[in-house]
Amino acid sequence: MELFLIQGLTLLLFTIGLYGVMTAKTGIKTLISIEILLNSALVNLVALGYRSSQPLVLALFVIAISVVESAVGLSIMLAVYRKFGRITIQSLREMRD
Repeated sequence: MELFLIQGLTLLLFTIGLYGVMTAKTGIKTLISIEILLNSALVNLVALGYRSSQPLVLALFVIAISVVESAVGLSIMLAVYRKFGRITIQSLREMRD
């Protein structure tokens, strides 16, 4: 597959993820959108690493960051749900204040 097509796919994924982060009203949708953003970066790194014959250490680094982000994000969402009974961005703002 052409590198141009793969980068077009990653741009599309990044745009979808960015739109999701900007418009999501619930925490779970925000987490899913952030995962889409990270996956687009991962696909781009793998494609560039495949073309340049370099090790894919950066791709493993992105996967590790993605796992940590999911664990921390889900634990925060669980704490918000226990306190407010719902998971919305508004309840996160209330928790901050």
